[in-house]
Amino acid sequence: MEGASYVNIDRKDISVGPVISSGACRNKVCRATWTLASSEKTVAVKVCNNFHEDEVLILAKLKHANVIEFFGVVKPASAIDSYMIVTEYAEQGSLYDVIRQHRDNWPEYRQNRWMRWAQDGAKALEYIHQKGYQHGDVKSPNYLVTHDDTLKICDFGISRKWDFTISTVTNRGSYPWMAPEVFGNVADDSKSERKPCKVTTKSDVFSYGVVIWEMISGKAPYPDKVGFHIYKAVVERNERLQIPCDFPEHQQISDLLSKCWQANYKERPSMQKILRDLADIENGQRKTVGTSDNVPDAVAGPQTTPGVQQQTDAMQHFMSQEEPKEKRQKRMEETEGTNAATGGIPTTTAAAAAQLQPLPQLPQTRMPTHRTQPNDSGGDKNSNENPTGTLDDRSLYGISRYIAPRDLLPLSLQLGLSSAEFSQVEADHPQDFVRQTFSILVMWRNNLPHDVNQKEAFCVALEKVGRKDLAMQLAEF
Repeated sequence: MEGASYVNIDRKDISVGPVISSGACRNKVCRATWTLASSEKTVAVKVCNNFHEDEVLILAKLKHANVIEFFGVVKPASAIDSYMIVTEYAEQGSLYDVIRQHRDNWPEYRQNRWMRWAQDGAKALEYIHQKGYQHGDVKSPNYLVTHDDTLKICDFGISRKWDFTISTVTNRGSYPWMAPEVFGNVADDSKSERKPCKVTTKSDVFSYGVVIWEMISGKAPYPDKVGFHIYKAVVERNERLQIPCDFPEHQQISDLLSKCWQANYKERPSMQKILRDLADIENGQRKTVGTSDNVPDAVAGPQTTPGVQQQTDAMQHFMSQEEPKEKRQKRMEETEGTNAATGGIPTTTAAAAAQLQPLPQLPQTRMPTHRTQPNDSGGDKNSNENPTGTLDDRSLYGISRYIAPRDLLPLSLQLGLSSAEFSQVEADHPQDFVRQTFSILVMWRNNLPHDVNQKEAFCVALEKVGRKDLAMQLAEF
């Protein structure tokens, strides 16, 4: 202790105030006043029931804008006293508490904050990893928010060198945020006997994905599950938290989190890569959906074959808000024709159709009532009779590629389909989500009254299921 490289603070200079939080091992954190030579400073003191010098030795080496500042240690004056770790005081408390306090209006509250917080938290971990350490307990309660909304990481009580093996009794972290490899075997958690396992900085990456999810969703992870049930979900069933879609960047975030949550830690990105992805999202650089290696279908959506990709590339302008109006008008005029080789989907031009690979036969849909019939050219009859607001097959197929799996059931119900019809479509096209979506959209459209503006009706449904971003882009098409 005497040779340790940190400051020893005199106990009489610290006036301990109210408890502001309490955590594992019965440690508690209090607001306190540190009396200096010519001033007083408000600080936080961690009163340690179990003091680990490794924690302060690590803290003493870390100097970063997004790591809580460490001031020193108060040694016990007697056998009944505890060690106290003195750090910077964060006025707003933990990120977990901030989210909980603003949960009722979280979508509005997060709007101008979450991206900065996500980058702050990632910068902290990037720095820690570069210093050769793994935090080991990355979670929202261990991120603090200062008066100016800066996010800072704290609590290095179980931090270690970046690549190490956990013993059967080592404190491993907090269940809702833990990576699969950190769980070990918790089949009988009551015995606290779990097999040793190797963890790295990539375990922090998994946990930080959960923190980003909290920033987006405004919810606590797995609030109704205890450790054993979280283990069963995350490790045995490979389940992941459902990513919300009520914000414009939801698809890019879905792609990012799916990478962070890979079961194999070697396939997770580094914190540097996460920071680059966050910067791209902030700058509005749309990433290609569904092209990431090893991204689970349940998060990123299905891959498309090259032939389907060529056919649906003409719908990419649907997602663009910057296309010149005259160019868009020309393209719309060119899409009036159809080609039998594309299964009845309108083509761009006859020349372009000749170059495209034939699209696989479109999914057959179950339509209880047909209020519109195909015309002689194979297209939609209402495409000619009611062009305003009409969504033809090609449009619906393109839209199908931008509907997330988690959105399909609520969207189907919003469009008036029954759960039985939804289940039948799933059975008709197993493992092919785009075809499921297309079938449902065609079923909905073909049962609409002839005088209904299809595009407006669909935009309303999208907004009601939280896809206002897609509705806004469709409205401009």
